[in-house]
Formats: sequence, structure tokens, C-alpha cells
Amino acid sequence: MHWIDIITVRSSEAGLESSVRRICESLMSDMGTKDSLQLQLLVNPSVPTDVSVHVHLHSMSAEAPPSGVAERLAGILEDYGLVHRARWCEIEGGNP
Repeated sequence: MHWIDIITVRSSEAGLESSVRRICESLMSDMGTKDSLQLQLLVNPSVPTDVSVHVHLHSMSAEAPPSGVAERLAGILEDYGLVHRARWCEIEGGNP
């Protein structure tokens, strides 16, 4: 099953994108590389201080896997601005 934790931070800090990239790289290095985990960094083209990180998790179980990376990342990003975190799972059967 495919899970996504979406962590979005809204900040007034210029250069937020590069700060978030460094944080993500550091977290992945600290946690070790896992085949079931992937981070995707996105920026709002209209509001460059809105940055979103999508944490993709793949699990054989239908139950939500623990998401230590997403929890740690959300906590760290609170120092940069307003953070919103949401967890989504793929609908069984995938895309139409």
C-alpha cells in the first residue's frame, strides 16, 4: 500500500527551499536509506515561501506504517513557520 505524509510550511523566510532541502538530506542521512521511503520537495510557484515535502512510504500491510521521518520533519519545520501535516493512503485498486 502507498502512503503519503504531506508536510507543508508557510514562512516569511527567504531561501526556505534550500533550508528545507538541507534538513531533508540530513534526516535521510541520519535515518539511513530505506527502499520503502522517498522524499519529494515541492514549492508553490506563486508563493516561493510555501514549501511542501511529500514523504512516500510503501508498506505491505494495510495498516498505517509509523512515520518517524514525517513527525521529525514537521517538528523541525515548526521553527520556520506555520506547518500543516496530513497523511493520505492510496485507494485500493490504484488509479482509475
